[in-house]
Amino acid sequence: MVKIQAGQYKSLITGLWKWTFRGLIAFLLYIAAVNYNVFWLFGDMPSLQELENPRSQLASVLISEDGAELGKYFRENRSPAEYEQLSPNIVNALLATEDARFSKHSGIDLRSTFRVITSFGTSGGGSTITQQLAKNLFDTRDADDPEEGNQYRGLLMRIKGLKTLIAKTKEWILAIRLESRYTKQEIMKMYLNEVSFGNNSYGIRVACKTYFGKDVSSVSVQEAALLVGLLQNPSLYDPKLRPDKARMRRNVVLGQMAKYNFITEEESLSLQEKSLDLNYRVENQNTGFAPYFREAIKKQLQGIIADLNSTRDEEDQLNLYTSGLRIYTTIDSRMQEYAQESLLQHMKQEQQKFYEHWKGRNPWVDEHMRELKGFLKTAMMRTQKYKALMEVYNGDEDKVWEDLKRPVRMTVFFMEGRN
Repeated sequence: MVKIQAGQYKSLITGLWKWTFRGLIAFLLYIAAVNYNVFWLFGDMPSLQELENPRSQLASVLISEDGAELGKYFRENRSPAEYEQLSPNIVNALLATEDARFSKHSGIDLRSTFRVITSFGTSGGGSTITQQLAKNLFDTRDADDPEEGNQYRGLLMRIKGLKTLIAKTKEWILAIRLESRYTKQEIMKMYLNEVSFGNNSYGIRVACKTYFGKDVSSVSVQEAALLVGLLQNPSLYDPKLRPDKARMRRNVVLGQMAKYNFITEEESLSLQEKSLDLNYRVENQNTGFAPYFREAIKKQLQGIIADLNSTRDEEDQLNLYTSGLRIYTTIDSRMQEYAQESLLQHMKQEQQKFYEHWKGRNPWVDEHMRELKGFLKTAMMRTQKYKALMEVYNGDEDKVWEDLKRPVRMTVFFMEGRN
C-alpha cells in the first residue's frame, strides 16, 4: 500500500486558518467591548430612545399675527426640510459625491472600506452617508477636553490613535442600527438637515437660502453641486472668501454626477463653465422684522419655557435656542413695517445731527469721554469673518488684514434705500 504524504504547506495553511479564526474572534470581542463599553474604556453608545429620537439644534421662529416670519432665536441656524421637499438635484449630487452605493448597502459599504484599506487611504474616504450621519448626530469624534463631558468618549479615546479607531467602530455599529430603524429617504433627510455648510448655515434649507436665496425644492444642478461640494470643507471652499476653490470643488461634484449618469458628460462640461451666481445673505439674530421686539420679549419667553420645563422630564426640556419652537405673537408685520419706515425718516435727521457733532473727531469714547484707540480693529478681531480668515490663512495676520482691506462690491443700505 502506498503511503500518501501530507502536503509540504500543510502546517502553514493550518497556521493561517488558526490565526484567521483567532483574529475573527478577537475582532468580534472588540466590537462587543465597544458596543457595551467594557470597563468604561470606550464610552457609552446612544440608547434606543436616542436613536429613535435623535436631536438636532433647531432655530425657534417668531411668527406675526398675520403669519409672517419675524425672525429667529438660534445657536445653530437650522430649519428642517422634508425629503419630499428636496430638489432631485441635491439628492443626486450628494449620492454621486459622498455615497454612490447608498441604496445597495446597509450602513457599511464593504467594497469602499476594502478599497480604502488596500490603498492606505489614498483613494478617498470609505464612510457612507449613514456613518457620517452617526458621526454628526452623536459627536463620536468631538470633545477632546474630558471636562466637556462627552458621554460617548471613554478613557481609551483620550489616546490619539485609538480615539479614531474606536470612533470609527462606533460609527459602523451606529450606522447599522440607524439603517435598521429608518428608511434610506429618512437617513438622507436627517443627514442633509444636520450637516454644516459654513457661514452659520446648518442644514440644507438654510444653506439654499444663504447662498442662493432659494428654497430647497428649486436649486439648479450647478447650485446643488456647489452646496454638496461645501460639505468636504466649508471653510476651504467658502464661495465668498475663496470663489476659485469653490468653483473647482463644484466642478468636481459635477464630474462625479456625470460619472454616475445623473447628468450627461456634455451637461457637466457646459455647467462647469458657468459662474457661481451667488445670491448671498447670511441670517443672524438681527435679520428680519422687529429685532428690538424679539430682544424685548426674550426674557418673557424664557420665563414661559422655564414654567413648562418644571413639569417635563429632563430629556424633554425645551430651549429657546435649540428646540425649534414656533412662537406666535400679536404683532402685525404690516404695521411694524410702517413703524420702521417712520423711524427711518426720523433717524435721517438724527444722523445728520450726529455727523455735525462728531465731524473730524473720534466717536469711540468711554463713559468718561476718553478716546478708545484701536476700537474698530479690536471689534473686527471678534467677528466671524476675521476668525474664518485666520483659519484660511493659517494665522497669518498680515494676510488677513490685507484681505479685509481689499475693496469688495456689495449692497449697502442707506436711509434713502440700497446703493
